[in-house]
Amino acid sequence: MLSNASPRHDTIRNVIGFAREVRIRFHDAHEIFASVVGTADKNGDSFVVRPWGIKSTRRFMYEDVARATPVRNMAWEKQQEIYASQAISLAPAAVPVVVAAVAAIAVVAAVVADA
Repeated sequence: MLSNASPRHDTIRNVIGFAREVRIRFHDAHEIFASVVGTADKNGDSFVVRPWGIKSTRRFMYEDVARATPVRNMAWEKQQEIYASQAISLAPAAVPVVVAAVAAIAVVAAVVADA
């Protein structure tokens, strides 16, 4: 580990290094749910994840993370809501039609569940 890393940063590195699915809260209060891609480099200054609802990976700096927690069990409907909202908020300016389809599926699933 880095010699100047705080205990909190060590905890964040451990969570990113061992969890498969994570909830990441940044210092600016932005929050994402993501799948860890490969093994995180514990000695590096960044890590790579694939935010839910996005096909491409993103690299983030450990120092930008305020808190990281593993995601264990979550209802399917909640996951679909997160996929749809993150796909819209994290996607490039040209949002593909697939994003709208995912959001529609989440709405239909919610309607069917209420029926």
